This record gives sequence, C-alpha cells and structure tokens, in this order.
Amino acid sequence: MIYRPYNPWHITNEGETAADRQFILRPGSENELLLIIHGLRLNSRFHRTQMSGEFDFVILSKSGSWSWK
Repeated sequence: MIYRPYNPWHITNEGETAADRQFILRPGSENELLLIIHGLRLNSRFHRTQMSGEFDFVILSKSGSWSWK
C-alpha cells in the first residue's frame, strides 16, 4: 500500500507530476507500506547564502530500501 499524505492535484510542476505517477508497488510486494512525502522543506542556519532547501519526494519504507524501475 502506498500512503500519500498530500493531494497529487496540488503538484504544479510537470516533472514532479510525472514522477508521482511512477510510484507503484512491485508485483508480490502488495503488503509493503510506502510513505511518500512531497515537498519536504529543510532549514539551514549554518549556510551563508542558502537558507532552506527542499526534497521533492521522500520515500519511507519499513525495509529501509526501495528500488526504482
């Protein structure tokens, strides 16, 4: 099962929309739980010019690893 705590309709970037459509479970792994977080912001107090960054997608799984195909 893939749990997305965001609304895919709110993704406005074409590349991110295409990537979001690619998140599917491999055959035989239907019982695996994947948590996909979109737009995770990171703040930095230690960088002089760049004060924040963003991960487009963060994928968490119980096994800790996930392969992309």
